[in-house]
Amino acid sequence: VADGTPLYFLLPKGRPSVDKPKLTYQQLLVSVLEGGRQLSFQDLVQAIQERYSYYADPSLDNSSWKQSLRTTLSVKTSTFAKAQLQAPDTGKKTTYWSLKTGGD
Repeated sequence: VADGTPLYFLLPKGRPSVDKPKLTYQQLLVSVLEGGRQLSFQDLVQAIQERYSYYADPSLDNSSWKQSLRTTLSVKTSTFAKAQLQAPDTGKKTTYWSLKTGGD
């Protein structure tokens, strides 16, 4: 929209702005981690919402799909690597996720 308002704010409440992507949660995660990226869980969620506007819809139950992402990260250990690193902005230890080389 010309004034910068996201399209999903202009649609009737309860109706997704676009169709749900036909991707598994593993595929969603891989798509935002490609290229050697390391992201915190919060950054993963934000990247998915930016790339797939369905997940940015305010009428969507965020807790359900976010929990599915967490489960996928924990279960698919052959695909995703977890590292505890210090956050550059706060100095706090934060968990970052990346793709394992040779993952499925």
